[in-house]
Amino acid sequence: MEAQDGLVNPEIQELNEILIENLELTLESFTMTASMTEMNIPPIEDEKAVYEKTEKIYAELMELQEEIDRTSAEYEKRVEELAAN
Repeated sequence: MEAQDGLVNPEIQELNEILIENLELTLESFTMTASMTEMNIPPIEDEKAVYEKTEKIYAELMELQEEIDRTSAEYEKRVEELAAN
């Protein structure tokens, strides 16, 4: 973020902030997916508990994906706006 602070063009700075947010959300999604996958590697001691945890993580992942999609769309929109100017 420090390199970001030195940018003069506010449009590029905003664009980078959107991209950074998107990358952070994507990293969080990968981390959650890895956790969910790890829980489901045999041997599984308590299948019901693991299933419930997996369901919860999956629901959170779907919400996270909506945020990723939103930031991706916003990023693409801003890039198009900058290209048009």
